[in-house]
Amino acid sequence: MEEEVLVATPAQVDVWVGLDVGKSEHFASGLDNEGERLFARAVANDQADLEGLQDRAARCGTPGLVIDQPGSIAQLALAVAARRGTLVAYVPGPGVRHR
Repeated sequence: MEEEVLVATPAQVDVWVGLDVGKSEHFASGLDNEGERLFARAVANDQADLEGLQDRAARCGTPGLVIDQPGSIAQLALAVAARRGTLVAYVPGPGVRHR
């Protein structure tokens, strides 16, 4: 039996947190459903800072986490999101447009 994959929709998420994953530090941008930037900041790859990022996003509404790589360096960010019930989406590196 195949596992159903659920995709977050704008109706479920108010704040899209894009996380450009790095080994020791990530960069996060929070966008609303219209694409307006709500915040942008560097985030250390530690639990306290990642939880702070989730708290910051939650002040603007229901967050969804979008990451550019699901590998081992993203595992802590994914674990924090899972523990909080945050929906997660993966966008491959070539699909990410850096500004």
